[in-house]
Amino acid sequence: MAWITKCYFTRSWGKQTFPLKVPLLLFVLACIVAVVGGVDFSGSYKSLKRLLEILIFFWAVNCIDSDDLRENLSLLLIVSATLSTFTGFYNAWENGISDIYRAEGTMSVYMTYAGLLMLALLLASGKLIFSPKENKWIYIALTMMSVCLLFTFTRQAWLGVLAGGVFLIWFRKKNLLWFLPVILIVIFAISPASVQQRIKDSLSANLEDANLKRRVALWQGGWLVFKDHPLIGCGFKCIDVVNQDYPDPTGIIKRLRGMHSNFIQLAVDTGLFGLISWISIWVFIL
Repeated sequence: MAWITKCYFTRSWGKQTFPLKVPLLLFVLACIVAVVGGVDFSGSYKSLKRLLEILIFFWAVNCIDSDDLRENLSLLLIVSATLSTFTGFYNAWENGISDIYRAEGTMSVYMTYAGLLMLALLLASGKLIFSPKENKWIYIALTMMSVCLLFTFTRQAWLGVLAGGVFLIWFRKKNLLWFLPVILIVIFAISPASVQQRIKDSLSANLEDANLKRRVALWQGGWLVFKDHPLIGCGFKCIDVVNQDYPDPTGIIKRLRGMHSNFIQLAVDTGLFGLISWISIWVFIL
């Protein structure tokens, strides 16, 4: 509504740009088709409201139209993420530091919180790597977010920060990559024992890991559903309805009902139409 109001008063309708509109519209169409042709329309259609979040992207493209505004918004995101770490530290103080009671901040689950911290950490890292003399308080923010991210015990987010950090350093000054192993060793050395054990488990490539087995069971179940609904999928949250029609020896599909993989989840929910159109969004962005 604010965006529409701004366009009205500034008479800037014709200046609005909509990049990626074709792949995004194809994805929206794929989602609608998946819901209409799915196995449970009444339980699936409510998820379509999330497609409205795409408007946030176009709002940002058109309304963050100056370097100062972009800078202020970036700093606001970093400050918000830093303040959220206090709830994460409270989780750790109240329940201890372990993978049983993970820091989840203000989110409903620790994985969501870890993903948001990952994005904010990389945003802050980019500012420090490319402009180290500006906003020196970001060093404190970076430290707080890093510690809180460790307390989430979320390995995918740890890996995401590492990959993003390597990417940033590579474009800034490749020689700095030699310091990365030292930094990682220091982080490992000063981490609590439970965090160290989690890191060791990640490096061991243990095929008997319980989390890995759960994921494999979910992926295998998702593949079976996809084979029966390959083109348009079976609709959002269709696993809730169809899971009893497929073998589930571990019982994990019935309990979690999510695929723990963006690719498999989209293949199940929206079929090849949705999966390919979703991938095309990222291809065009890159």
